[in-house]
Amino acid sequence: MLKNLSTNRERERERESKSSHKNFNIFIIKCTTLIFLCDFLCFPLPLFAYPAYTANSNLVIAGPYDVATSGTTNWGSSLVSSRDFITIGNKYRIRQNGTIDRIRIYIPGPVDLTYTTGFYLKIWRKNGTNYDLVGVSNNLASSLVASDFNIIDLSTTITNVHEGDYYGYRLETRDNVTNHPLYAKTGVTGVTTYKTDNSIPSETSYNWESQIGYAGIVVPIEFYIQAPQVVFIGDSIIAGHPNNYSFLETTATTNITSTIEKQFSDLTNYTYQNMGIGGQNTSQIEARFITDVINLHPRIVIIEGGVNDLAQDVVKSTFIQNWTSILDMAQASSGITTILVMKILPWSNGTNVQMQIRDDWNASLSTLARGYSKAIVVDVSSYVGQFRSGGDVENLWDIQTIYDSDGVHFTQAGHAQIAQALADVIDVISPLVPISDPVSGTYNSTQSITLTAVGSDSIRYSTTSTPADCSSEILYTIPVLISTSQTIYVRACDNAGNSSVASFTYVISASHTSGSSALSRYNNLINMGNTQLAEELRKQYPNQITTPLIISPNVISINPSVSNYLFIKNLKQKDINSDVKELQKFLNTHGYLVSTTGAGSLNKETNYFGLKTKQAVIKFQTANDLVHDGIVGPKTREKMK
Repeated sequence: MLKNLSTNRERERERESKSSHKNFNIFIIKCTTLIFLCDFLCFPLPLFAYPAYTANSNLVIAGPYDVATSGTTNWGSSLVSSRDFITIGNKYRIRQNGTIDRIRIYIPGPVDLTYTTGFYLKIWRKNGTNYDLVGVSNNLASSLVASDFNIIDLSTTITNVHEGDYYGYRLETRDNVTNHPLYAKTGVTGVTTYKTDNSIPSETSYNWESQIGYAGIVVPIEFYIQAPQVVFIGDSIIAGHPNNYSFLETTATTNITSTIEKQFSDLTNYTYQNMGIGGQNTSQIEARFITDVINLHPRIVIIEGGVNDLAQDVVKSTFIQNWTSILDMAQASSGITTILVMKILPWSNGTNVQMQIRDDWNASLSTLARGYSKAIVVDVSSYVGQFRSGGDVENLWDIQTIYDSDGVHFTQAGHAQIAQALADVIDVISPLVPISDPVSGTYNSTQSITLTAVGSDSIRYSTTSTPADCSSEILYTIPVLISTSQTIYVRACDNAGNSSVASFTYVISASHTSGSSALSRYNNLINMGNTQLAEELRKQYPNQITTPLIISPNVISINPSVSNYLFIKNLKQKDINSDVKELQKFLNTHGYLVSTTGAGSLNKETNYFGLKTKQAVIKFQTANDLVHDGIVGPKTREKMK
């Protein structure tokens, strides 16, 4: 089922109507039995739903956001046998989970290293106001070389390192002499080095910040971990503001759990580095792309940026030029398999004019990305956006209230939705092979063929050859009428670009025309008030159904007799009850289709209120001048009577 993700992806993968839990359609029982769950009720099984994306073998810097720096000797111990240090500063924390295998440090000269009998690296993890020891390296004293940058592979690696951990080191000196084998930078913003003498700090709940501290002093030691599977790069949205600042920034505000990156990792099990920096525009992101992405050798890069360009009145040509350069670099990287290009997100603080510009830029960015075989465009607007009254038709300019932190940034729940949107596009479980009802065979009358495929978002078919891709041939929306012997060639697709194919051959032994059958079906749909499906049928059989369907653009034909169910309680996404099934019936029979095929479609309604149900509710609310929040509240229920 796994597709080759390095193949050409000229099709644009935009997430405008995909179920937010599409990726978990399959789980395995007793190794052989597959149980297939619909788009609407699924459970997270990341080990089954996502590809391995085996990390590249390169060792890369995982902290700090600084480099080993040369200078003259000025740091170490004075007249003590041992001294332990810890470096506390946001930019000097570890950025990735994993195992530290290597370090890089500058040892100044001239210095007599024979007095240095011990040099150990330590990793600490904050626990409330205190710190717990995570791990210690082997003694590196014998590996140190003066007047040089030292790259040292650890024979005792430090395992179980987490994003956000702190680094320290222990220096041991013989004869209690003054021993300064290190170079420390001074005057550095946002960092303090603490020390304790002639003792071994407790491994648990050690109060480092009560020890002697030296503000602005730091020995930059580069720590290397195996390359992450994913690198995120962008502005404050990627960094995680306002509740989290990345470890590229000096502000010490940390809530890793709330970030897009952590939510994405929880879904996919992928390791990552968060390379977001608040306030940056695409020019600044482009300028650091080699250092902060290419040199980290990820398999997937997720790129976000543009809202600050809009806020800073950057011209479109600069925005596109920056994105072109970024995509060129990512495409040329042999280690990068997949590039996720995030469109500019909903922005409640943006003016209508700015949001119109945003839409124009997003359209151009999508066109640009089509030229890169590794690129997938991700539009998260349907996951976190909502309609702005007074804006363009069907806009999703504003952030939904539940996901809105301050008009530009997102809550933890919003970050979870964005992470889901990103995870959805790397879904590599293909839809199951399409099936038909009735099955292939010989029949003596015209047949109405229903096509389904578990895990699909759309089905394409032809009577001449298998559809070449997920955008060619006829989009399946209503049963196919077969009146003469022929074969139907079918391709089932999901929104991640995966597909499966099948063909079905029908032999019709008696001659029947499709005209009367098509026209009869058309009239039945009109009588039911289902004008949308009627119009689809008329388009499919223009020679048999010659009377055009006239529908007012602002009026949906409703037949009250189709559903007289009384809705008495609020309904919202993720609800599971029989009222939801009645809601889907109401929507499907009043022109607001939940789904055209499979679960949730007409006569296949379910009890689960998923993303597609929410989108259908929003369409109903839009047509009836209601708040477009996708929640069936009192005013929406009143309109449904």
